[in-house]
Amino acid sequence: MLQVVKQLSNWIGVALIMSVCLQIHAQTPPAPVNMVIHSGFVNLMSDPKALVFTDLYEVPPSIKRVALYNSNDKLSKEISKQTRTMIEGQILSELLNTKRFEITACVECDQINVILNEEQVKIEKAIESNQQLRKLAKIIAVDAFFVWSAQVVNQQYRIDMRLIRATDNQVLWTHQYAKKTTEEDVIKDFKSTQWEMYLSSIGFKMERTSSTLSTLKSGQISVFGLRRREASTFYPHLNYGLGIEVFGNITKRESMPFFGGSINGRLSLDFPALQKYIPTSTYIEVGQSIYNQSQALIFKYGLEFPFAKNGIINLGVLYSPENTIIWDAFEDYSTETVFGGATYEIMLGYRL
Repeated sequence: MLQVVKQLSNWIGVALIMSVCLQIHAQTPPAPVNMVIHSGFVNLMSDPKALVFTDLYEVPPSIKRVALYNSNDKLSKEISKQTRTMIEGQILSELLNTKRFEITACVECDQINVILNEEQVKIEKAIESNQQLRKLAKIIAVDAFFVWSAQVVNQQYRIDMRLIRATDNQVLWTHQYAKKTTEEDVIKDFKSTQWEMYLSSIGFKMERTSSTLSTLKSGQISVFGLRRREASTFYPHLNYGLGIEVFGNITKRESMPFFGGSINGRLSLDFPALQKYIPTSTYIEVGQSIYNQSQALIFKYGLEFPFAKNGIINLGVLYSPENTIIWDAFEDYSTETVFGGATYEIMLGYRL
């Protein structure tokens, strides 16, 4: 009876901690404007219709070497350098995947400004004429410029891309894509801070052996946890989080009452190349656990996949150094069990 009261008090404490965390989550302030714009373009670029390069194979074969260039205009001023880097990185990745062009770095492109209009291409700043643009093309030895721009107008996120031949400034290929996303949708879809609630099963099992060689075996360890997850401001595909967990065995609790808790830190990295198919990320986690008057470090790594709306599944490997657990006397069974080692973990969670 005393053991039941102890376990009940533990779970009540956990419930109180969770309720406080959820109240903090409800009071989280809105994301700053630059993060909202960045999130809107992440949403835009993840749409398969944003980067469609199949028509590039119809470009004349003489166009082989291409320089990538981001144009600037009044509608692009609110877009941060981090967001531009993210967009250009995805464009570059998709261009390389076509295996159609050789992409050349263009340091000189930072010194010019290319304005894209519906009818013409206008050159400003250091280069003031099409002849000078052709001269630049000869200097960096390219056949064409892949000019792209991004704008936000009335909550509509737009990307505009053109392939311009260097010899005569003729537009050989063009593609535009726009997607309207409200600020509320952006914040809901991509929060700088999120909370995750999850349940997991760990493959550890415990045994107690009697003098007659009969064995008591516990089932798998069950875990309930809450994690605060944040998006990195340095790299859009990197996330980090801090979590708390409680765990214990469901079966054989009278003979092997096992209960503990842990605090952990996690880093996760998305695979951008897989976002169009199955959004996948890999994670590594380090934590400190306390259980049955023992303590140990915990190391985890694995893969994370989406499940339904806002759901996540983790398939991973867990390692914890072996420790000896001391049990209360129970009939004539042993009072010590070795716990720890390497095993699997399967987790099912929900992102708030």
